[in-house]
Amino acid sequence: MFDWLYVLFRNIIEFFFGITHSYGMAIILLTVVIKLVLYPLTIKQINSMREMAKIQPLIKELQQKYKNNPQELNKKTMELYKEHGVNPFGGCLPMLIQLPILWILFRVLNTYNFGNTKFLGLWNLSKPDPYYILPVLIVVLSFLQQKVMSPEGETSQNKTMLIIMPLFIGYISLKLPTGVVLYWGMSSLLDVLLRYYIDFKSKKGAVS
Repeated sequence: MFDWLYVLFRNIIEFFFGITHSYGMAIILLTVVIKLVLYPLTIKQINSMREMAKIQPLIKELQQKYKNNPQELNKKTMELYKEHGVNPFGGCLPMLIQLPILWILFRVLNTYNFGNTKFLGLWNLSKPDPYYILPVLIVVLSFLQQKVMSPEGETSQNKTMLIIMPLFIGYISLKLPTGVVLYWGMSSLLDVLLRYYIDFKSKKGAVS
């Protein structure tokens, strides 16, 4: 079903390699292109999370008031969403749309034959990082990514995941080809920069 996307990503890597003569730079440029394409979805996701964060105090009040009446709580919560024009699934839908794209890209990078070329003279993109530099960086970047993308008013559970998930991702990346880890880390870095850019623009007016 997504074979055309698989071929497209491979062709884009080859195109950027032809320009830069570096598979590492080709992966970085491909990541930038994907982020630009997904920019409208990212904006929608962030705005939805912001709106949800704004009404969290009101939701907590309803939860306290109707804690013994689940049906009424559900009814009042939905009325609250409607009153404020908030879609509770608005932050999830853009993410779900991105999943097929990210999965195909992961497949491309995981199976691509980068040969014996080394990125920056250190990394064979087809093999795991023997220096553990990128896995450590991806832990830091994943932490920052979750931190800036999380809605305000985090619960203790969210704070726990803020620590556990980056460590888990770092552990997984120890055995992944460096090409995959490079994409993952670059993607996280761009998410962090994009969030700061969006926040900067929002202070001056509506983000579009």
